[in-house]
Amino acid sequence: MTLLPNLIPPLPGRSLPDDFLQPPARRPLRLVPPPRRRASGIDARLVWRAAGVAIFAGLFLVVGIRAVMASTQIDVDSLEAQVATRQAAVRSLRLEVSGLADPVRINSEAIGRLGMLRPESVVFLAP
Repeated sequence: MTLLPNLIPPLPGRSLPDDFLQPPARRPLRLVPPPRRRASGIDARLVWRAAGVAIFAGLFLVVGIRAVMASTQIDVDSLEAQVATRQAAVRSLRLEVSGLADPVRINSEAIGRLGMLRPESVVFLAP
């Protein structure tokens, strides 16, 4: 039994076909024409690449704008909370001012704490 180099030996009782060692028939080679360019001279791959880059840049821009909007919204929410707090303080102070400006309270403070008395008669002076 002879072994051909780098080949598996045939099974016992079988032999190799006659054309086993013959190279396969090749088709004749032919020249391929160069790829046709468009009249404008722009390659389709270049157009697809440019479109891909434009889409990527557009999406990147959208994400950047959304991030800025989110950051700005956080600032707006903070300012709105400050405005609400200050408005509540203003309401409280206005209520306090209206209580302090009450004529009955002013009269009682003048008489009780400051020792003032009501005049018996009021005299108006002419200019």
